[in-house]
Amino acid sequence: MRNYVKTKDGSNAGNRFGSCGVLALAAIKGMRYEDATAWTIKQGMFAKLVKGEVAGMDIMKGGGFKTFKKLGAKETTKWYPKAWKRHSTEPDAYMARLGLDRVEYSRMKVETFAKKHPRGRHLLVTRNHALACIHGEIYHNGGKWNFENQIVDYSVEF
Repeated sequence: MRNYVKTKDGSNAGNRFGSCGVLALAAIKGMRYEDATAWTIKQGMFAKLVKGEVAGMDIMKGGGFKTFKKLGAKETTKWYPKAWKRHSTEPDAYMARLGLDRVEYSRMKVETFAKKHPRGRHLLVTRNHALACIHGEIYHNGGKWNFENQIVDYSVEF
């Protein structure tokens, strides 16, 4: 796990106010922290602001996952457990409202996702956290926690 997101002054951008989604987006797109913050605020994709910085990314508040298409996102996938496949079908209206392109029934840990996706850039959304997976390597906000064992709920491919 690495964190290469920089601020405009060149220092490492840490997760100061719960800005994991901003940091993941910045890592994927090669943006500076302030630029990713400004984009997130402009799109309305924040839960709240603290000292002008995003404190929690609220994807649905900003128009759903389709908002990421403005930054070049190719596909958004919702991941469910295999056991749910025979019992679940996602209505088109629900998929459209969330901005989903695909549903998969092979839910996995962040670490497994990274191994299965050795190429490409992905925003991973787990329960209460967001990370970047870039060419099979996990980028996170530099905190002391290990998020490799969290389960991927959504992935956005860029």
